[in-house]
Amino acid sequence: MSKRLIQRTSVLVMQQITKMINLMILRQFVIFCVVGISATLTHYLVAIFFHESLAVNLYICNLFGYVTAVFVSYIGHSRFTFQVEFSKQIFRRFVVVSILTFLASEAILAILENTLLLGHRFSLAVVVLTIPLITFSLNKIWVFRYPVPKEGNE
Repeated sequence: MSKRLIQRTSVLVMQQITKMINLMILRQFVIFCVVGISATLTHYLVAIFFHESLAVNLYICNLFGYVTAVFVSYIGHSRFTFQVEFSKQIFRRFVVVSILTFLASEAILAILENTLLLGHRFSLAVVVLTIPLITFSLNKIWVFRYPVPKEGNE
């Protein structure tokens, strides 16, 4: 085979591999969004149930909903999005990312609305569109990375 044919073949193979990787990442992101929407609905429904049915303080209900949603999200992402075994180590990292991205969303919202004086609808839209991308990236790169190091090796 000529050098040129080998180069062309290599380029075609790399292009196909890149397409496959992009499709895998897109598939993961779509599943990530479905799991996220499910967790968000769970958060809302749990909070509403405790508040309206049991007359629990709304802020306590919100906390119950949030904690429940974290578990739904972790289970969904472990099983469906990233397809890894459940582990304490992954769950700890997942909780860290969940808390940090929540705090980041609050900070971004405050900066956009209070410092830059942008409207609340635009500010919230920026948060709703950016935080899932950040969360997905952190989950893919750090939380659910494969292979997961053994407990205590991190």
